[in-house]
Amino acid sequence: MLQLHRLAVVIGSLLIAGLAAPTVQAANFNPPKHYYLALGDSNAFGAQLGKFFQELSTGTYDPASFNTGYVDDFATRMRTIDPQLETVNLSCPAESTSTFLGEGALPFKSCPFRVLLPQLALHTNYSGSQESAALEFLREHPGQVSPLTIDIGLGDAIFQCAGPTFLVDVALADGGVPAPPHDQLVIHGGVALGGATLAGSVSTGLAPFTNVTIIQATGAVTPKFAEPGAPGTALINGRKFTVTYNAQSVVLQLIIIGTQVALAGGGPNPSAINQPVTFTATVSAL
Repeated sequence: MLQLHRLAVVIGSLLIAGLAAPTVQAANFNPPKHYYLALGDSNAFGAQLGKFFQELSTGTYDPASFNTGYVDDFATRMRTIDPQLETVNLSCPAESTSTFLGEGALPFKSCPFRVLLPQLALHTNYSGSQESAALEFLREHPGQVSPLTIDIGLGDAIFQCAGPTFLVDVALADGGVPAPPHDQLVIHGGVALGGATLAGSVSTGLAPFTNVTIIQATGAVTPKFAEPGAPGTALINGRKFTVTYNAQSVVLQLIIIGTQVALAGGGPNPSAINQPVTFTATVSAL
């Protein structure tokens, strides 16, 4: 009986021990290190299109003014832990997964923002792909980088034309800084044209057979605009253009299909028989 009593005491002790609350271990705290490395696209950059185009038009563009994105908010919170924290933001507006890796189609083997607008700076400038710049920074600062954040994928979205008509103002040919002197749709991703009709206005100063790039994308351009006249052509405001569909762009060229003559009245008026009369004839391309 004594042995059974001792066994019961042992079992009871084990049961009580088993029902006891488990021991809670303190969570490990890993404070940020000297550098916070931010990678990604327009979101990490803190891009705001309204502010960007305003600064672009006034010549006051400054990447430091784009300081209200999640990267800046996160860094501000971490500086309450370590006021000496430095943010290294390698993000690139319009970045896609392929350009991030340096595997985009030419000319987008690096940051598309710098390819399209090479005169404008990033938060942190670098050459080559964003991935290679990040790996180089990590190699140069071993044990000094934490945390690292990345967002990517916005530039891989496919843009679908919302309506059946694509309006474009064709003023002058490609060229000009910081932007071309004509309408141009810059797409951070691909574009499906879906047979949309080209329409708009054409400047009388547009020289024939000069390139007018109306769409520039970082992804693929598919398939084509409507071609009611002939393949590879379009009529815009009565003027005929050839349309070239490149892998990531659409380029127009004005074709001369004839001329028109406008006569301006001369003098003297009235005039007599056999009296010379002067007129001004203006010949322009159609």
